[in-house]
Amino acid sequence: MRLSVPTDYPAHTLEHLLSGFTEKHPKVSFYVDMSDSPVDLVAEHFDLAIRARKPGEDALIAQRYAYDHIGLFCRKPQKTITAKNISAFSLLDPGRFLAEYSADTAPDHFIGTTNFRLTKQLALSRDYIVVLPLSLCEQEVEQGLLHLLKTTLEVPQVPLYIVTPARKHRPKRTRAFIQHVIETAKAGQ
Repeated sequence: MRLSVPTDYPAHTLEHLLSGFTEKHPKVSFYVDMSDSPVDLVAEHFDLAIRARKPGEDALIAQRYAYDHIGLFCRKPQKTITAKNISAFSLLDPGRFLAEYSADTAPDHFIGTTNFRLTKQLALSRDYIVVLPLSLCEQEVEQGLLHLLKTTLEVPQVPLYIVTPARKHRPKRTRAFIQHVIETAKAGQ
């Protein structure tokens, strides 16, 4: 099965999905392309893709299967982040989740990126407040390396989609994997 996944998709989540599925279906093998460049699912013979926010072209079938919550993180605890005090912090927001606030934050950092993993690494090594998906930072929060900050800001949720080519008949393995992804998301794993 050929699968396309964004580079920022949490590796531990992906490994859990693939391992859980291959335990039930040992004859199914996977090729996983991790890229942020959009792939042509039909031309490149992909069975499905996992995408966040925008599922892709209208010619594809997109099924929302979960939401990824977004949080504010820092390596040191901070006071509650509000619309009034956010401009006092050095904020990295690679997904532009809080675009209305991040334009006014302190410009005391010299690194900008749209990559979530690099942003997380910067948060681990500097006193930045970063805006990232909870799923990407949960291990660091559990280990005490990052702190999930309290905020009064409206922080969005990001829809996650399973995207497939618009085919009349999906292979049985593809249908089974889609069901596995949905069930795993519902179970909160």
